[in-house]
Amino acid sequence: MLKLTLSLILCSLTFSCISNEYYQSDINRIDNVVVDHKFPINQDAWYHQPGQTKLIELERTKCGAEANVGQAVKQALLVSFVNKFSIHAPGTTAYTKITETTPVFFTRYNPENLTIARMQVDSVRNRRFINLVNNRNANTAYVDPVADNVNFNWAKTQNGKYKIIVTTPLEKGEYGIFSAKDNKYYVFSFKKD
Repeated sequence: MLKLTLSLILCSLTFSCISNEYYQSDINRIDNVVVDHKFPINQDAWYHQPGQTKLIELERTKCGAEANVGQAVKQALLVSFVNKFSIHAPGTTAYTKITETTPVFFTRYNPENLTIARMQVDSVRNRRFINLVNNRNANTAYVDPVADNVNFNWAKTQNGKYKIIVTTPLEKGEYGIFSAKDNKYYVFSFKKD
């Protein structure tokens, strides 16, 4: 009887963990590229408008993080090993607007440390946000729901910048390129019209 009870407990705990395969992104490095753009020294990310030589700066915004209270209670009761939290940016719309469904961006940041995601809008609290999940004590978090995640390819340019080519066709809405370092979150946001 004790074995069966222990098996049932372990089985139920397994369902409270997330599967990394479910949340895997399709981010691929492609061959290095040569570009003919001038990258301003005081900017970190740019949008490349087709047919234009001048890059459009993506505004960098510091984000806040907010834990899911209900999830914290579940963890305290040891019925969940999953962290759920949100990353939010002020304002309900981005300044940079794009029209392409698969845009091209450039950045100083290594794309292996970036996430591109569709942002949800909270007009009551005047902010845009994404939800993330990870297994407790894990270093990697995943966009939740998975449908908000945006896949991309990337390449390194001859001058040390990175080219990002979105491969998931974007629908209308608010989006962001997110970076995190030392529990500080930043977003380069844009709006798909």
